[in-house]
Amino acid sequence: MLKTIPIGEDGLVLGYRDTGPPTQGSTYLTVVLIHGLVFHGGIFSRMEPYASSHNLRLVSVNMRDYPGSSPFTPTELNKLASADHEVQDDLIHAQAHEVAIFLERFIQVEQIPPIDDRSGIRQGGLALVGWSMGNVFSISILAHARHFHTDALEEYLRTVVIYDTPNVIIGEPPLDGVYHPMMHPMAPEERCRAFLHWCASYYEPIRDISSLDNNTVRARRALHEISDDHTRTPTITRMSPDEFSYTADNDVFQRSGQYMRNIPPQVFYRNAQRALCDTEGILPTVDVIVIWCDMSPSVAAWAAKRLKERVDTARAEGKHTRAVRVINIKDANHFVHWEDPERMVKFFAQNI
Repeated sequence: MLKTIPIGEDGLVLGYRDTGPPTQGSTYLTVVLIHGLVFHGGIFSRMEPYASSHNLRLVSVNMRDYPGSSPFTPTELNKLASADHEVQDDLIHAQAHEVAIFLERFIQVEQIPPIDDRSGIRQGGLALVGWSMGNVFSISILAHARHFHTDALEEYLRTVVIYDTPNVIIGEPPLDGVYHPMMHPMAPEERCRAFLHWCASYYEPIRDISSLDNNTVRARRALHEISDDHTRTPTITRMSPDEFSYTADNDVFQRSGQYMRNIPPQVFYRNAQRALCDTEGILPTVDVIVIWCDMSPSVAAWAAKRLKERVDTARAEGKHTRAVRVINIKDANHFVHWEDPERMVKFFAQNI
């Protein structure tokens, strides 16, 4: 059952799942997970049984307009639908602020351990993980931290994980000649089905992003189209109806989702630059890990490549950049936390 935390004086709440403190000891890492489009916090539920044995506390937040959390108001939906980039940026800022309020109140209520690095090994604290389109909010926490900087973020937030983000969320243009269901004219229900099938497929693996180019990306094929291996069919095709309804809300695709996915790249580009490439020294001890899965849609590997290049360029220009590590998860598609949950929990315990 979802718990809730108030994030405003007008009754707004965010719902969340929480595994609770691990049984091993009092110093543990809290990992707050933010879901993507259509799939909500239930998509992380398979990892929960493994959290305690790896000294992790997993907290899966349902964002606005998803089960257990407040819907968007008509005014907010109008802002999302606006053609004014500043209005869109302000709304993203506001949602990031709501996540920051959630983190601060969760810290206060649950009394989680703060960051402790006195032993030379960083322990405790909190890692914020954005998955897929959820990276809009995890990146925005860093991009707008100067406006809602708090002692709680300073003392607890140690890592932001950008997990398999699409390239559009960091403001990169669509890949030329590469299929993307959002770029093709379809009826809304057909587009939603195509999107889910596309993002949940396994693709021919990318082994190295440094040499990745548009030709390589265009040549990739989905494995279910060229192989009879049933373990490499799209994840959603192997979910039962109950599992799908437990983890997803298709209706969001045509509510707030239709506007979120149409925000232009320029808005997201500025967001990512502020977060990673020109930080003005805000939250300087927060590290960033960029994860890309080698069998995910090509947009994730391309985003990882471009993020690294942009941070390297900004650093060479003498700007305040974040410490960024780029890590590849091999033999994994976009849903590795569902397909191989124990592996993903181990990854978090060892890397963040």
